[in-house]
Parts: sequence; C-alpha cells; structure tokens
Amino acid sequence: MTSVRTNLLYWLVALPNIGVEYMPTASLGLLLDGGWNHWTWRDENRQYRTWFVQPEVRLYTGADRRWFLGLEGHAGQFNFKFGDAGSQGETFGGGATGGYRLRLGERFDMEFSVGLGYSRLKYETYVRSHNFMVRREDGLKRNFFGPTRAGISLVWKTGGRRQNGNERD
Repeated sequence: MTSVRTNLLYWLVALPNIGVEYMPTASLGLLLDGGWNHWTWRDENRQYRTWFVQPEVRLYTGADRRWFLGLEGHAGQFNFKFGDAGSQGETFGGGATGGYRLRLGERFDMEFSVGLGYSRLKYETYVRSHNFMVRREDGLKRNFFGPTRAGISLVWKTGGRRQNGNERD
C-alpha cells in the first residue's frame, strides 16, 4: 500500500510539506517526508526560508497495526531573519520515532507521532546592510539532543493489495 501525507503542525508554522509512505508488507513502512518554504517580506528585514528531507523506516505493531516504532534521519538548510540579525546554515541528524494512526475512513487516517534523537547544526549569523549580507559569526556549531520530530498528519491511502478479502490498512 502507498499513502500520501501532510503534517498539519508544519502548516501552522508556514512550512508546506508532503510525505509518501510505501508499505512492502503489512507491518513495515518506508516513509519519506519533505518540506520547503521561501518567504521574504518586502522590507527584507524578515525572511523565513527552509527545506528538509526526513526518511524513516517504521514497524507497525499490535493486532490492528495502528501503533508504530521507527528510525528516522533528517537533513536540511535554513535561513531565518526576523529583525536586524539572521542565521543561516544546515542541520542533519536522526532518532527514534513512535506514534499511532487513527482510522478516519476507508481512505483517510490521522496520525500522531513524535521523535527523539540528535541534530547537528552548522550555521552563521549575519546582518543585512544596504542590500548586502554582512557575516557576523561564521563556523558556529550546535549539538542538540531532544525532540527531532512532531506530527499530527492527515494521511490519504492511495491504494493497497487485498489480503484475506480485505484491503490492507
């Protein structure tokens, strides 16, 4: 079965996103999420630009295969500026995930998930002066252990094979 998804929490922070999950078996899911935005306001003192990819391998458990555990990786770049100074750089890492899929109908589910793990940020800070970016600090790094993913996702099941006369969920 294949499904297409979007994380509603990311939409709340103006980050359009989409994901695809392929399930080669009833208990194994291979997921790839991604997002991109490129917001700049007229005064150029505010911008919000980012992209990310987040692959994940999941194992669905329980009699109805609604609970899952997984391993995820993530990578992306960012450029945030909401005043005089901004930060831009890249991030990568990975972690463990878990969650639950709530059946809404034959073709739709709602998914609740959380991930904990490690992220590495490499970035620089800057100010903008006369339409030029002036670097303030370069080569900054930060290690982060904690939440790496959170989701309330709407899932559209695009199809599946039949098992025992029923469509596989």
